[in-house]
Amino acid sequence: WVINDRWQNYGNVQLSWRLMQGNSELSQGKMTLDLPADSGRKVNEIKVTPYSVSPMLLVTKIHDSEGRLLGENSRSFAVGAK
Repeated sequence: WVINDRWQNYGNVQLSWRLMQGNSELSQGKMTLDLPADSGRKVNEIKVTPYSVSPMLLVTKIHDSEGRLLGENSRSFAVGAK
């Protein structure tokens, strides 16, 4: 998901992400998109197979078209056995 809680449109922003488990990178990527003012939407789904039951960490960053950082977030996820 990307959320723009500002009253300003941002065109041609770059969303980047890294999904880590311990010191191992499970996934990483970038995509360019437009962020309308006061909006939020699902833009991607990351499917991975965890290496273990250790927590995973997702770090995301959004940069504007000039390369300035607009936002950065991180989220830790517990991994459990099925």
